[in-house]
Parts: sequence; C-alpha cells; structure tokens
Amino acid sequence: MIAEGFIPAPRGSRSQPEYGEDHVEAIRRYMALRTLGFPPAAIRLLGETGEAVILPVIDGISLSVDPQLVGRDLDIAAIINRLTIILRQLQKDPYP
Repeated sequence: MIAEGFIPAPRGSRSQPEYGEDHVEAIRRYMALRTLGFPPAAIRLLGETGEAVILPVIDGISLSVDPQLVGRDLDIAAIINRLTIILRQLQKDPYP
C-alpha cells in the first residue's frame, strides 16, 4: 500500500522503519473506503484531490465527508445528535 501511495512511506531507515499514527489513520481510511465499495482508483483520486466524499442520505440531502475523517474513530452519537438538531431546525425554518 506504500508503493501505491495509499499510506505514507515510513520514517527511519530501511532496516528500522518507523510507523506512526498517520500510518494507522491512512490504513483505517483505506480499509473504510474499500468496505464502502470504493475501488483503489477512486481512493487514490480522493487522496490526490483532497475532495470531500459526497454520500446521498435521501433525495435533496447529501452528507459531505472530508476524506481525512474516513476510518478515524469518531463520536458517532455526537455527530448524529448534531445532524438531528440541524435537520429539526431546517424543518422549522427552511430559509434561515
């Protein structure tokens, strides 16, 4: 995965490579995107462009996810709570 550019090269020497949290995060991101069905070419493109991943939720609502967040340990309950608040606000006042 290093040769393909999905994770950064290790620090240190060839005989004693050093891997850090950035490597772990890159592997998690890659595995999460593969699990979601993204082919390696699409994952490479996301990494090169740094563009957000757009995930349709329902007609008219899409979730834009920074590719750097994919595969990280996130507080999903807090995200769901925040999205619930936003959607309820939109329901009450669609033109804030």
